[in-house]
Amino acid sequence: PPVQKKTMFNGFLSQSIKTNTLIRRLFSTTNKSQFPRNRLEKNYLLSKTKHIPLNKRNHLLSKTKRCLSTSNSIPKEKNYLGAAVFGSLVLGTFGLGTWQTNRYYWKDELIQLRQKSLSANYIDLQGRLQTIVSTPIDANNNPTDTEELHYTKVSARGEFDHSNEICIGPRVPPKQEHGGGMNISEVGGESSGFFVITPLILENGGTILVNRGWIPNPEKTKFKTQPSLRFTTGVVEVRGVIIPPEIERTFSPPNNITTRRFLWFDPVAACQATGIMLNGGKDVRPLIMNATERCNPGMFPVVRDVSKYSEFHVGLETHATYAATWYALSFFGAIMNYVRFLR
Repeated sequence: PPVQKKTMFNGFLSQSIKTNTLIRRLFSTTNKSQFPRNRLEKNYLLSKTKHIPLNKRNHLLSKTKRCLSTSNSIPKEKNYLGAAVFGSLVLGTFGLGTWQTNRYYWKDELIQLRQKSLSANYIDLQGRLQTIVSTPIDANNNPTDTEELHYTKVSARGEFDHSNEICIGPRVPPKQEHGGGMNISEVGGESSGFFVITPLILENGGTILVNRGWIPNPEKTKFKTQPSLRFTTGVVEVRGVIIPPEIERTFSPPNNITTRRFLWFDPVAACQATGIMLNGGKDVRPLIMNATERCNPGMFPVVRDVSKYSEFHVGLETHATYAATWYALSFFGAIMNYVRFLR
């Protein structure tokens, strides 16, 4: 009946006004940062309006929330201290991204320089040395390391001094191409051995150190006679790449000069073990060549291919990935810093 409908409407209106007033008072006197803005808040509001029909209740709650969020909300203070602390982390990640970007372009330039140098033909080592140094190369004046020859393809004629050979290891062999495009560090099932460093007495005088390649451990290998084929007699022609000597690190282990079994290629200790005398002071290092071709029959020593000398252990794609990661963290961190502390 019309009278009953009017009574019900007036009751609903009265309850709605009371509920709306209650919620307004609650929100206006409560710090919004402390009041739970989550499911607990919704359940609380629903419990206060459970006597109202569902469709009317949802409309009332949404209207109340909109009103409170626009008119009765307390402005949040900006946290400049938090923004400064978190912003320093953001700047740090941006700096790391810039550092990796610089490393990327620096290494890309090095790779191009090495590829250009390694694409040239082999040059005569002694002839090239005569154009670099003023003093003649002879038995009393051994060639020393020079940056102008690094990663240059050279050839030299001389005789190996096998009596002063050095073994560096244990080391894995250079990676070899296998089926399916895989590069695996093993040769005939052997994966542990040594790099052989042999002094080469040049034809016109002077001695350099030649890394002839990798051989399996002679005491444990199944190749009983192959490693011994590396011993040569007479004058041979050696082709290889001049490389810079290794640098001693903080935790570099000591080498045994007496037995000539080294854990790392220490150029100073190598000269002491092989009897090579260098003139010019304590900072002078011997000239080191990595052979790229075998000068003896058989399958050992295993040499490293020329194209591999332009590669780095950490490639360009790794630097690009690191740079993208750090820049992304910096970007999203800046957004989070603004939303959390400054908005």
